[in-house]
Amino acid sequence: MAQETDQETIAHLQDLVRKHNVFYAVYQERVLKEESIERVGFDLELYGIHDHPQGIINPGCDQCETVYEDLKEIAGWILPKEVRASVYKIAPFDRALHMPPSRQFRPEVELQIRILHRHDVEEPIDDCERFCLKEMRGKLAELGAREGK
Repeated sequence: MAQETDQETIAHLQDLVRKHNVFYAVYQERVLKEESIERVGFDLELYGIHDHPQGIINPGCDQCETVYEDLKEIAGWILPKEVRASVYKIAPFDRALHMPPSRQFRPEVELQIRILHRHDVEEPIDDCERFCLKEMRGKLAELGAREGK
């Protein structure tokens, strides 16, 4: 029965991915250390869209908040469940629409997940952070989310 529940959960999340045209991008988290820039983790950003009725774009509207909550549900499913040497921080809803030129200024809701070291966030990227990111990408692919910039 647990497998049926897992399959139902996956089907539900796949529906959310289709509904909001979810895609993601990955960036390196960097910090300035003394006189060099160190790569210390990753930012995994999920993006989703919704229709704006009457063509009015209203950042932070109720529908934007719904998209964010759905992205948060997806993020909760892709995050590792066991305690590891890395930690994952979901940024709060910024009530903004992100409109990058690379996507023809399409208004999007963003959810950011930071992947960092659990005990010293300024340590260089290691195998644990790489493995966690790879795992999350795999789960997003399973849900049908595309990677883009």
